[in-house]
Amino acid sequence: MNFDRPEIMRTAQTFHEPGDIIELRIPKAGRYKTISGYFSAAGVLADSVVGLADEDFAGYYFIINRLNPDLLARSANNTQNMRKKRHRTRISSGGYGCLLT
Repeated sequence: MNFDRPEIMRTAQTFHEPGDIIELRIPKAGRYKTISGYFSAAGVLADSVVGLADEDFAGYYFIINRLNPDLLARSANNTQNMRKKRHRTRISSGGYGCLLT
């Protein structure tokens, strides 16, 4: 797969302000089950997605809600496979972002 790093950054920055925590999820990731990561900057998120470009995953998703900054400690600016772990995403008291359709 070929990813456009600037486009990934632009999309993440559309939904997140600087300093927001961004969660990346890749469900149905073959032997990894689900891949997850928490990122403090859109550029680091984009680098991680581009780094996984050789894998044949069905979809890459990021959460548009504002997240609790404590989640960054789970997987700081990196991805991990969730083969045996179960995590729940905690939304911060800041609530939901706004998505205009």
